[in-house]
Amino acid sequence: MKTSFKLGVVAVLMALSCAFAKADESCELSLARIAGPEMNTVTGLTARQALAYDRDYLIRSFMLNNAKMFASFDFAQINELLPTLSDIELQMISSVDYRDPTMMLLVSILVGGLGVDRFLLGDTGLGVLKLITAGGLGIWWLIDIFSTESRTKEYNMKMFNEALQNAQLMLPRMD
Repeated sequence: MKTSFKLGVVAVLMALSCAFAKADESCELSLARIAGPEMNTVTGLTARQALAYDRDYLIRSFMLNNAKMFASFDFAQINELLPTLSDIELQMISSVDYRDPTMMLLVSILVGGLGVDRFLLGDTGLGVLKLITAGGLGIWWLIDIFSTESRTKEYNMKMFNEALQNAQLMLPRMD
């Protein structure tokens, strides 16, 4: 009795927040997930439709949020690959913290002479070398400013592939 009351209160609060925020169908889906089958009849979504909607929403949000994080040819391959992935793989890929190329450019300009941009992209050895040489007396720092965007996109693709491999290792084997 207490849990159904709590679920009802949560559902009412979410409905109010959705009404004030003028949100889209994702609010209805969240309500359906919290309130259970009773709310599914209200929204008209079955459990299978809700899962399919979640999957499509996850793919679309990944595509919108990470469009500038990858090179265009890599992003085209990712766009074709995402619908074929399992739910676990999608969640793993979406949970990765990709580096923003614009932010990395700012880091490279401001503190790139100290090698911070190299450290953030996983090039620890080159970061230490850049720190010791003060950005190659400014020359290496200047070159890195122009190559930071492409190196960041390569790093993001590497992180994407690692997340995909880790998710595939987590999947149970069907032998």
